[in-house]
Amino acid sequence: VDCPAGRNEASQIAINVADCVVTPLNDSFVDLDLLAVLEPGTLAFRRLGAFGEAIVEARRSRTLQGLGDLDWIVLRNRLTNIDSRNKARMADAMVDLAARLDMRPGPGLSERVIYRELFLEGLTLLDLRRKGVAQRLSLSHVAARQELRALLDLILFPKSAEARKSIPQAV
Repeated sequence: VDCPAGRNEASQIAINVADCVVTPLNDSFVDLDLLAVLEPGTLAFRRLGAFGEAIVEARRSRTLQGLGDLDWIVLRNRLTNIDSRNKARMADAMVDLAARLDMRPGPGLSERVIYRELFLEGLTLLDLRRKGVAQRLSLSHVAARQELRALLDLILFPKSAEARKSIPQAV
């Protein structure tokens, strides 16, 4: 279920029944603010953001219902290949928040033109091997598929992915 970033009744219901929530974040403290509000200068945790509160509420609800734990994966989205101070600070903030919010930082997804190109054709990376799809694979497609495989590996096999330390962290 694709939910909006804020907190509303429909998304809260979806989160409550999910076994795993994957939250993509643009590489921005504006987006991160939905998970946790940080002190501007020090990036110290101040309080949960709206979506962070929704996750806490879902975990509370699952506990009361005797359901299993909620696995929460947060990944940085639309990463650029350019190093910046903001990018490094986001990486540090994600590491610090992982334990505090009981979430797992996932592999980042790079900003790639192919996602926009495929969208215009109504396709995703997963469609490229389908019969009748006349799209040739480029190195960009291969790299994007590797990112997607790393994410799927983390979702489907969380213990083995962590044990192998195969989660690439974008800095």
